[in-house]
Amino acid sequence: MAGRPEARATRIGLRAGVLTLITTAVVVLVPTAALAHGADENRSSYDSVRQAIALIVNSPGNHEAIDDKIGDALESDDTDRVNLDLVKQAQAAMEREDDHATRRLLEAAIGARVHTGNADPVPIGEPAPLTGAATGTVAAVDAMPGRYGLTAAAWTTLAVSLLIAAAGAALAYRLRPRSSTSGPGDGQQAGPPIEG
Repeated sequence: MAGRPEARATRIGLRAGVLTLITTAVVVLVPTAALAHGADENRSSYDSVRQAIALIVNSPGNHEAIDDKIGDALESDDTDRVNLDLVKQAQAAMEREDDHATRRLLEAAIGARVHTGNADPVPIGEPAPLTGAATGTVAAVDAMPGRYGLTAAAWTTLAVSLLIAAAGAALAYRLRPRSSTSGPGDGQQAGPPIEG
């Protein structure tokens, strides 16, 4: 029985050691993460513009964060691949709360283009493939005409469908089960009376 108190003391010491190790790790790693966030302030203008576009797309009502990213893009030292004049115009559009113009100007500032079609997206900054009239073909610019009325085939299909529906309703009425004139359950045989 003398071994039990020693085993208990060993378990308590082991638990205290693990708890101390976890506490030390938290104390050491949390300030490092906080310092890493401060390093984001010197982000490239290109990255800040992309983040502003992402904010416009994912949380359009967050004007403060979007304006903050646009400001970071204008204040950054690394302005490679960014047209700052368009970013300034986007900032003015943001002040007018025109999200569509802000997004369009920011995308133009980094050379992004709207991607439509089945081909792989073109990387930002590279020219988009030729489409529409730019390919030398004639692009359709007029709206396509809508349907104006039913054709003879459409009228025939409608009439046949209505006849089939009427025949189904008539068969359902004719083949329905007969109801008894007395109340429900009156035609059932009663069992022997229960004696008390």
